[in-house]
Amino acid sequence: MKVLAGEERRCGAHVDPRGAHVRFTERGASGGTRCGAVREEGDTRLASQISRINPSDQWGDRCRSQIALTSTQLCACASVLNTALLGSVSEWGKEGVLSPSAPVLLAPELRPLVAQQRGSEPNKSPLFLPFSCCSEHFHKLFNSVLGLLPVKMSDKVVLTYFNGRGKMESVRWLLSAAGVQFEEVFLTKKEQYDKLLNDGALMFQQVPLVEMDGLKLVQSKAILNYVAAKYNLYGKDVKERVMIDMYSEGLMDLMEMMMAAPFTTAENKPSTYSNIERKARERFLPVFEKAAARGDYLVGEQLSRADLHLTEASLMLQELFPSILDSFPKIQAFQARIKALPRIQQFLQPGSARKPAPDDHYIKTVKEVLIHLFS
Repeated sequence: MKVLAGEERRCGAHVDPRGAHVRFTERGASGGTRCGAVREEGDTRLASQISRINPSDQWGDRCRSQIALTSTQLCACASVLNTALLGSVSEWGKEGVLSPSAPVLLAPELRPLVAQQRGSEPNKSPLFLPFSCCSEHFHKLFNSVLGLLPVKMSDKVVLTYFNGRGKMESVRWLLSAAGVQFEEVFLTKKEQYDKLLNDGALMFQQVPLVEMDGLKLVQSKAILNYVAAKYNLYGKDVKERVMIDMYSEGLMDLMEMMMAAPFTTAENKPSTYSNIERKARERFLPVFEKAAARGDYLVGEQLSRADLHLTEASLMLQELFPSILDSFPKIQAFQARIKALPRIQQFLQPGSARKPAPDDHYIKTVKEVLIHLFS
């Protein structure tokens, strides 16, 4: 959601006929008005302000990367959007800073939910909450309302690949960091791959395949760029994006060496892994040790795909060479910060969508399905 704010006090909402955004206005006692619009985009500015008010609360992170509504959902939730954000908009100053005591007007649909969570009787549900309190409840309330709406097939995200890391693992990292749920179709037989080819689903006869927003996305770089751009993991301007690209491409070079290593012959494995360790120590890690010393993130002031790729790559390296980061304390500290993010923390837990390091079964399956590449 993107919130564009002006001056307000009493609210009313108008859904644009095209379904592109919800506009709202408030009239103050002094006769002045404020107005705003909720668009179907991620709003990093609002998220940063919320995070600034409640640094320990993760709603800012959720707003930045998770709330992306279709036009249909925007129309259906107009009153909710008008509710949860509007009261706070009235407290924005010239710098866009929200006040923790900003009164947030609750729509009728939300009042019983708030009352229940606060242990109040339904008939005593509040009309307003201070923003600092609202942030405690808002994502649960919002998700409760959205949960009542039907999910269109085009809203689903489906990943088609092997039940292993490979080139899909970075996509899983990005989607998980953005709070996006997805389904997975695992290739276990050549017939599945042949059907994808016959159906025309694979533009260049290659996986991974990601289906989202009515698109069939192939080519891992294109997929990662699309997901990063959609969920605000791609910087704020073209200068940040090119830096993110440079870091990401370097990390993908490193990770692709590690992805390919298990498929080498037994006699070549020692030299292959020795080469990976040498290049990591001499070419890649020094670059990121320097970059990680500049701040919380590799680029700019918000999480990007480059941060996630570095965390993923450094963990992969440690699996192969446990002491490899001992000489790179800044990368160690950086990795710890990213791993502490709630969604990443969850992704790294057993039973999540994260895949284990490749084993013999995974390698055998890939070779059987893509037999044309290994014969």
